[in-house]
Amino acid sequence: MNFMDTDGKRMDKKSDVLIVGAGIVGVSSAIWLQKAGLTVTLIDRKGPACETSYGNAGILASASIIPVPTPGILFKALGMLFNKNQPLFLKWTYLPKFAPFLYKYLKNSNENAVSKISKSLSYLLYDSIEQHLLIAAGTAAEKYITKEDLIFGYKNKTAYLKNNSSWEIKRSNGHKSVELSYEELINYDPSLINKFGFGVRCLNHGYIKDPGMYINDLCKSFVDNGGKVIKSEVQDFILDDSKNVAGLKTNQGDLFSDKVVITAGAWSGKLTKKLGVKIPLEAERGYHIEYYEPNIELKSPIVVSDGGFIISSMLGRLRCAGLVEFGGLAAAESNKPFQLLEKKVKELFPELTYSHIKRWMGHRPSTSDSLPVIGVSPNAPNVWLAYGHQHIGLTAGPKTGKIISEMILSKQSNLDTDPFSATRSGIVC
Repeated sequence: MNFMDTDGKRMDKKSDVLIVGAGIVGVSSAIWLQKAGLTVTLIDRKGPACETSYGNAGILASASIIPVPTPGILFKALGMLFNKNQPLFLKWTYLPKFAPFLYKYLKNSNENAVSKISKSLSYLLYDSIEQHLLIAAGTAAEKYITKEDLIFGYKNKTAYLKNNSSWEIKRSNGHKSVELSYEELINYDPSLINKFGFGVRCLNHGYIKDPGMYINDLCKSFVDNGGKVIKSEVQDFILDDSKNVAGLKTNQGDLFSDKVVITAGAWSGKLTKKLGVKIPLEAERGYHIEYYEPNIELKSPIVVSDGGFIISSMLGRLRCAGLVEFGGLAAAESNKPFQLLEKKVKELFPELTYSHIKRWMGHRPSTSDSLPVIGVSPNAPNVWLAYGHQHIGLTAGPKTGKIISEMILSKQSNLDTDPFSATRSGIVC
C-alpha cells in the first residue's frame, strides 16, 4: 500500500519513528526527533491540529498548575450541575460509564494530592514560552507567538480572596503575579472599563493568536524538512513473532517502524488499551464561540473567574473558550454550553458587535490525577506515550515533545518524569 503525505507525494520509505496524533504534542515530538536526524511519519485521522489543539484558548499558561479537583469539589460540583448559569455540564446518560473515573478523580481532590500535582505541573510548564519560541524559531509559526501576560478578572477583591489558596500554591511554586485595582486594570487595558472590579496579572505567560494556523505552520516546516504526514486512522498495532510492536495497522494499510509514539489525546486510551495500558482517561468536553470582525480587541487573554471561561483576541476574531462537560467521545455537542457562553459574553461585553459567529466543541484528554502520561509504555519498550494534558496541552506540547525525543534518543532529561509515568502510584486501575 502506498501512502500520501500532505503534499501528495508517494511514501514508500520506512520511517525511524511513527507518531499517532498530529496535535501540538505529536507535531512537537516529530520536530524534535527530526532535528536529531531521525525520519518521522505523523499519522492523524483528520490532519494536523483538527481536534483539541485547534480549539483551545491559545494561552501559554505557565502557572496553570491547579487541578480541577480541589478540596470541596464534590459539593461545589453538585451545586454547579443543577445551576444553569454555572460552567459545568454532564450528559446524565453517560454517568454510569463515567462513575468509575469520577471516583478516582475525586480521590485526588485532597490538599496533599493537589500540592503534589501542582508541583509536578509546575516543572512541566514554567518555561512554556521559551519552549514554544525554540521550536518555532525560523518557521512561519513564530509570528503567532505573543508574550502578553494573562489577566484574571474578578467582580471584586473579596471574590479574589476566596481563591487565595490556589494563588498561594502558584506563588509557592515560583509563579509570580501582580494584583490590580480597578484603576490599574483599566490602565493596563481600556477595553476592561466597567468589566471587573479587581484583577490579577499573571507574569511569564503568553498566547498563540491562532493555535490552528500555528500548529499547521509548524507541521509545514516539518514536512518541508522531509517529514511525512498521513491522514489515516490507526486501528491496531502490528506485532512481530516475539510479540514486540513492529508497526501500525491503519485503514489504508500497514506502516512499519520499531519506534512508535502515541499522542492522540482523548483517543489515545482506546489504542493503548490494546497494549494493556490501564490508565483512566476521560474526554473532558470543552466549548468555544468565535465572534468574527469584532469591535473589541483585548491586550491580553482574560480569565472570567466567575464564568469559567477565557476570552482571547485572535486574528480577526474574539474567541470565548472554556466550560466543562463530561459526556464521552461519541455524543454530539450540547446546545446549553453554547447558550451559556453567549449569555455570559453578552453580559460582560454588551457593546460587542461582530459579523458572524462560529461554534466548536472539542475533547480535552484528562487523567484521573490531572497529570499527563509521558514515558515508555509498560508492556511495550519501543512504544512511548504522551497524552492526557487536559487544559494544558498547548502550553506543555513543545516540552513534552522534547522529553519524548530525549527518551527515544536515550538522553537524560533534566525533568523528573516519574510523576508522569504510565505506572505511577495511584493512577493504574
